Amino acid sequence: MVLEEKSAIAKIYKKLRIDVPTSHHQSVDKPGRGLSIAARADDGIVEAVELEGRKFVIGVQWHPERDFEGNRSLFETFVQHCSAPVAHGR
Repeated sequence: MVLEEKSAIAKIYKKLRIDVPTSHHQSVDKPGRGLSIAARADDGIVEAVELEGRKFVIGVQWHPERDFEGNRSLFETFVQHCSAPVAHGR
């Protein structure tokens, strides 16, 4: 899978290509308002989206739970953001 260079997900993984456990019967075709594509599979399928203007809104379409060690940085970042004090607004 290829990560967009300036995406939050690329910053989390500290690389632009990762292998992920994935299987689909549906996928994002056109991201909704404010969403940007953050990663694509080699066949062009969207694997991750991010919501612009927010600190941590990331949607993944692969299965990070199937490879915890390979996706540890994603889980750790998620927990850090969930544990952070809530700021009003954004």
